[in-house]
Amino acid sequence: MEEQLLRDPYEMEIIESIKMFRMIRGLTQQELGLLSGLPTSTIGGIESGARFPKILNLKKIADALEVDIAYLVSPNLADQLFEKVDISKGFIEYINKFLNTLQK
Repeated sequence: MEEQLLRDPYEMEIIESIKMFRMIRGLTQQELGLLSGLPTSTIGGIESGARFPKILNLKKIADALEVDIAYLVSPNLADQLFEKVDISKGFIEYINKFLNTLQK
């Protein structure tokens, strides 16, 4: 069993943001690894808290998730986004539309 390191709460928020955006995008860890050019074991290690990504890898992950890196490193931005969403009215679709607008 892999032991989770004790992480700073801010680091844990970043890790949770990565996982949340991956799930919203409907990607597996393996798919995120392929899109970002990082090994699946690295993605899994990050999401489990065993690893913390270097800034270059954070950028690769953000690009693969098609989201500005600010949404990964500033969880409050993501929280503000999600507070405006009515989950009962197509939460995932809304998020995907929003993320697509960030691309433009």
